[in-house]
Amino acid sequence: MASRIEVLLKGGSRSGKTFCGIDAIITRALKSKGSMHLILRKHFNHAKISLWYQSIPDVFSKAFPNVKYTENKSDWFIEVNNSQMWIAGTDDKERIEKILGTEWDSIYLNEASQLSYAIYDLFKTRLNPDELKPLYLIDYNPPNKKHWGYVIFETGLDYETRQPLKNPDRYGSLLMNPEDNKDNLSEGYFDTLETMSEKNRRRFLKGEY
Repeated sequence: MASRIEVLLKGGSRSGKTFCGIDAIITRALKSKGSMHLILRKHFNHAKISLWYQSIPDVFSKAFPNVKYTENKSDWFIEVNNSQMWIAGTDDKERIEKILGTEWDSIYLNEASQLSYAIYDLFKTRLNPDELKPLYLIDYNPPNKKHWGYVIFETGLDYETRQPLKNPDRYGSLLMNPEDNKDNLSEGYFDTLETMSEKNRRRFLKGEY
């Protein structure tokens, strides 16, 4: 994935996609002092509950136990190495306007199956790092094949024109499933997934569209 700018982490539920995504953002923040990073979800409240209070502290404690960071709950960003990691939701219009006035070294669209193509396309314009190579990171449990993620990353086509991507080497994807993260999951979790409908089993257990 070293040559890719846009990277999709796709796969089943509890496969470690968010953990890996946040790990990548923290690593980049530590690598480039004073850099700016954005993690975006559809709903700001979900971003606070899932990312701010759960995933981000979990990644710091497990992968960066000796790294100190501070929290800013006015603007909702983590500061580490003089770098900032902001979280936001697309439903917070005032905050989105502020974010769109900033250029980012990394942008991470978390749970992107819920995000529109317009959001994906718009935030590309704000990716403009000074020192780091740009990274546009995306994750989701695979949605249906009409989703922009499938069209772009799986078929190699432009979502609007349905023509081949002009720079296919820009894009890469990685399949991550619960089986890959089984050491961090209880046996009962797999039993739960097996009880789901065939459609949901394919999506959340096997990571299939």
